[in-house]
Amino acid sequence: MASFLTEFKHLEIKLEEIKSATNNFDEKNVIGHGGFGKVYEGKLAFPHPEGEILVALKRLDRKYGQGDPEFYKEIRFLSCYRHANLISLLGFCNQGGEMILVYEHASGGSLDRILNSAALTWPQRLKICLDAAKGISFLHDPNGAHQRVLHCDIKSANILLDKNMNAKVSDFGLSKMGSANQQYSALITNAAGTPGYCDPLFMKTYCLTKESDVYSFGVVLFEVLCGRLCAEFSNGQLKTIFVPMWKKSYEEKKLYDIIFKDLKQQMNQKSLETFADIAFQCLQKYREQRPAMSLVLQKLKIALEFQDPVNTSLTYKGFLVNGGKMDNVDALIECVMRGTGFSRGKPVAAFTIYKCLVHWESFQSERTSVFDRLIQMIGSAIEFTSLQNHEDNNEYMAYWLSNTSALLFLIDRRLKPAGVSSVQKSPPPTSLFGRMAMGFLSSSVSLVAPAAALEVVRQDEAKYPASLFKQQLTAYVEKIYGIVRDNLKKELVSSLALCIKVPLMIVQKIFSQVFSYINVQLLNSLLLRRECCTFSNGEYVKAGLAVLEMWCGHAKEEYAGSAWEELKHIRQAVGFLVFHEKDRISYDDITNDLCPVLSLLQLYRICTLYWDDNYKTKSVSQEVISSMRVLMTEDANIAVSCSFLLDDNSSSIPFSVDDLSTSLQVKDFADVKPAVELAENPAFLFLL
Repeated sequence: MASFLTEFKHLEIKLEEIKSATNNFDEKNVIGHGGFGKVYEGKLAFPHPEGEILVALKRLDRKYGQGDPEFYKEIRFLSCYRHANLISLLGFCNQGGEMILVYEHASGGSLDRILNSAALTWPQRLKICLDAAKGISFLHDPNGAHQRVLHCDIKSANILLDKNMNAKVSDFGLSKMGSANQQYSALITNAAGTPGYCDPLFMKTYCLTKESDVYSFGVVLFEVLCGRLCAEFSNGQLKTIFVPMWKKSYEEKKLYDIIFKDLKQQMNQKSLETFADIAFQCLQKYREQRPAMSLVLQKLKIALEFQDPVNTSLTYKGFLVNGGKMDNVDALIECVMRGTGFSRGKPVAAFTIYKCLVHWESFQSERTSVFDRLIQMIGSAIEFTSLQNHEDNNEYMAYWLSNTSALLFLIDRRLKPAGVSSVQKSPPPTSLFGRMAMGFLSSSVSLVAPAAALEVVRQDEAKYPASLFKQQLTAYVEKIYGIVRDNLKKELVSSLALCIKVPLMIVQKIFSQVFSYINVQLLNSLLLRRECCTFSNGEYVKAGLAVLEMWCGHAKEEYAGSAWEELKHIRQAVGFLVFHEKDRISYDDITNDLCPVLSLLQLYRICTLYWDDNYKTKSVSQEVISSMRVLMTEDANIAVSCSFLLDDNSSSIPFSVDDLSTSLQVKDFADVKPAVELAENPAFLFLL
């Protein structure tokens, strides 16, 4: 590995400097220990305004089970991945038989040590969780050409705090790296990590995905909520894991039985509910049911905003809308809940709600309960619908997906950031809603648009209640989208009419993700199970793929989008299985013609697992197998990642703000008719 360390020569620190900093590894300098070995503190000279700075030095002790691979991984990962919420690697030492890693010093210690501290307030706990989520989210979806990193050992002991209580994710010795040129990444590896935090599916299948990290982080969230570690040991032996009990308490609505006693009086109810909801989602049994870290991050932000004691308007309790119009809000909600259908292909409920909010001047209000009532309405409707186990479930969900996405579009188009004038050019947006706003602004809005359309696009300065509502509404759009997609995964019903009024772009994304899910499940079955890697099974799967291809042809690209292309991995793998003369083709024939999209590891796996009892066809020649082995030995990326499974990334939200902006235009709502059910109510004459 000497050549490997050459590119990191600038980080190398001499052993004598480290011995001097730690007083020759004096036990008085030990501040902790873990799977890698003891951790010392000391002062080293770096290019820094203060000269010598306090650092943490992790000294490898092989008796704890880690060694060279963990040492090299830590250097590789932390030298390439820089983020405010990842611990920074300052240098390393690889001299005199010593392997030492040098980090920035986190003077606040690790999270696990202060979980049961009454001094750690609920807002502080939320902030720590938010910081950690930012770091993990960056690892899962890094910027630029970086590869995805699966941490593999997320736990409160690996979340460090600096002097300002900023959290940083640490300890990358067990981390794995996904392929840079593939959308999906999954790893088959020996079970690792810490009891209590490990994904149960990982422990059963040895298949690791980014959702395994999500599960572990969900355990950390419950630790923060309950003020204790997830596992209890007695005489060095594991005694109890509390995670099942925590999940049961949530399901039985008995959260207050497990919440850390010193937190109960501090918590805003909505903050608690938002936090507990996302923590529980992280612990779902099946990976496709767990949220992406980006959604976890968003929910934690909302939980922190609810908790902010400065914004007392968050409570909303007993507060009426301006002018005492609460009865009108009730009438609006009753109308929407009955179902209002569509006008000129656009959802009437969304347009009616928007017009009411404009008329009631809700967007300009510093305090109003209207938005809270609407969110409660949407949440109740989704919860009720998701509990109904009948064939109309997706029809109702499509109704709400249509209305929430359209309402989000209208509101985002209406609001402008606080303090920005109508003529001032705002900076490039970075948030989800900011990009959405820019996307819609760049849409084709004609200067000769009808008067009704011009009324829609007039902007108001965003007040806090309206901004918060927009965030909550986005979360529901993503949640409903996931429900519709997952329902289709389970049943694969070709019911285009159910989503006909949803923007076509969203329909295409739903079917693309469903087909992606099929692609992942079928290919991974071939890669994991020898009984699937046969000629006869290839014929069987090929027949099923033909049915899906026929469906795509009937549905047309308008609805199917790129769904068929999502099956490219399994299509090529099946093409190989049913090819009669595999023993006569070269490695180049396979990679260039038969299976260009499959990775080397995937090809090697299929070629070595293949068998045929029916037709007695042979797999590729030993010469081809040998070529693959040589290439795998030479490829450093393969040595690090050991990945051949596809990652099921079909639980993500695959459309961006720019995608939405091309599917809707403000002028599309110019001729939409409001809900006729309110026409006879004098309070709603402004709708006519």
